[in-house]
Amino acid sequence: MKKYIKLLNDKKLPKSLAYCLRISDQILILGNGGVKATRTYQEDSKLSGYVMDLQSFDKVLLKAQKSGKVTIEKNMITDIQSATFEI
Repeated sequence: MKKYIKLLNDKKLPKSLAYCLRISDQILILGNGGVKATRTYQEDSKLSGYVMDLQSFDKVLLKAQKSGKVTIEKNMITDIQSATFEI
């Protein structure tokens, strides 16, 4: 399962990207994105920042899951409303 994916818009529009974090087959966290003007997202500081934000969130979410602060089930993340996350 690929953890970080990108979604492309209609081919008639400029190439725009929306980065997502796939938690399970039923849980997809939609991140930010924008118009792709470079060959890779790493070449664009804005897009690269969006990906780094998702990667950071993935790490703190995994840490919270391992510590028992949140539970990730097939289609639900429980106790996330009361959880605090530290990077």
